[in-house]
Amino acid sequence: MRPMDSRQTFIYISDMSREGADRILSLLPAFVALADTGQVTAAAAALGLPQPTVTRALQRAGTILGVDVYEKSGRGVRLTPAGDALLPFAREALRNVEAGMAAASAPLRGRVAVAFQNVLGEDLVPALIRTFRADNPGVEFSLYQGSRSHCLKLLRTSRAEVAFLSPPPTEPSIAVARIGIDELVVVVPGTHRLAGRKWVRLSEIANESLVLMAMGFGLRTMVQELLDDAGIKPTISFEGQDIHTLVGLVAAGLGVTIVPRRDYPENVKALHIQGMRAEREIVLAYSADRALGATAEAFRSLVAARAPGIAARAFLR
Repeated sequence: MRPMDSRQTFIYISDMSREGADRILSLLPAFVALADTGQVTAAAAALGLPQPTVTRALQRAGTILGVDVYEKSGRGVRLTPAGDALLPFAREALRNVEAGMAAASAPLRGRVAVAFQNVLGEDLVPALIRTFRADNPGVEFSLYQGSRSHCLKLLRTSRAEVAFLSPPPTEPSIAVARIGIDELVVVVPGTHRLAGRKWVRLSEIANESLVLMAMGFGLRTMVQELLDDAGIKPTISFEGQDIHTLVGLVAAGLGVTIVPRRDYPENVKALHIQGMRAEREIVLAYSADRALGATAEAFRSLVAARAPGIAARAFLR
């Protein structure tokens, strides 16, 4: 193979196929060691490899490039113009691989900004954070709790990197990963006429005073849709911003409510809703237009893999 000048070599390498580039990557340590030592024997010793192995690696590099990368010089060797042209790129490639390996093996650090609707902060979100931090104790979290509209606003303005929401947003700028299904139940006082039942139709509470989440909360929207589907025009006695407050009002005999199924106090009774699909889908939402940082992406990956199982336990499904 005849030597070619540096300019020709650069053009040739730039036009190499991806396959050729992949083939030469594993040969670069031998080439750089040769450049550093000036001898095949010394390069083999530096790499801890037999000399024939290094010689074959250098010959394969020349074959892939279509030009020799070194030539004999006295008792040693020297790089050809093609080898001189390749050397700085080979060094940079090896530095990048080493840096990538160090980054991949280093423990994650940083902070993840998470928004979530109120009730999800009681079980699902803490369980996921605990699971993630078991392997990544150096990661911290900024937590923002509030209504669905508030969580979406934080996500759109990048104050939150991910958000736990229900129902799922439909705007194309937001991507979602499905987590699980949360059953909605009717909660009545323990002394209520329906307290001895396991199932109830919404028509059976049509004349009851309802205790509901305030307007703007995702749960209020979903409950209103259920009532509309059942043809009920509710009498709303109280509105609140916290599910446990609603359940407390129910326990005091001030009405009934529709909330996600959870373990509630013994002085109230949760009844399954019969005759219609009463549930809400929980998703993890994140920007479809902006890439997540490494730490947030690691958390998103864990949520996608582990959240369905955790949600099944948290939501009593």
